[in-house]
Amino acid sequence: MLLERTWGNTDLADEFVELEILNAMLSFMYSFTFAAWDVQNDYSFNKALPSVYSRLLPSLLFALAAVIKDDQLRARHVATAKPSSPLVGAMFEEEYPMMRILLRLTKNIHAPVKLGAVECLTYMFRVGAVGRREALEINNLVVPVLVRLFDDSPNVRMRAPQILGGRSLLGPVADFQAIWSQIARKCRKWLVKRTQSKSSPR
Repeated sequence: MLLERTWGNTDLADEFVELEILNAMLSFMYSFTFAAWDVQNDYSFNKALPSVYSRLLPSLLFALAAVIKDDQLRARHVATAKPSSPLVGAMFEEEYPMMRILLRLTKNIHAPVKLGAVECLTYMFRVGAVGRREALEINNLVVPVLVRLFDDSPNVRMRAPQILGGRSLLGPVADFQAIWSQIARKCRKWLVKRTQSKSSPR
């Protein structure tokens, strides 16, 4: 997606224009991407159309992550964005409705969607855009999800460690030693495969 690729290099000096772009992205997500989401019967948006979960939603999530990276005000703006749909609004009446949606998307069965949601949550966590209770919830959830993504497709497998490596933990993670043991095992496994593929005859 163009926004994902160019946001970090934008020459826009007008914060109002940047905010309008961000609002347009959020509005598009709520009014179009999530328009058919039955939040009561489809917890993690697993029943989305292939055209949505394969390209559209991951691109939007990665673009949002690029927008809020290292910017507390933007990250908080995204975390607190209110859904326009009355039904979705009724389901997410908490202080951080978009954060709640992102938490649901970490349970999505499609790895790119899960990865995009985790990346957004990671930046919200890192810049302190949410409250302490929400930060702890993100902290305990994101690392195990990222570890599981180490075994996914090559694109996901390459991006997940980068997100994990950029995190600064504010508090203890549940089962901290077990999680990092998993990371070490998966890294060793990945390195062995990489070494074997390079040494195998072509």
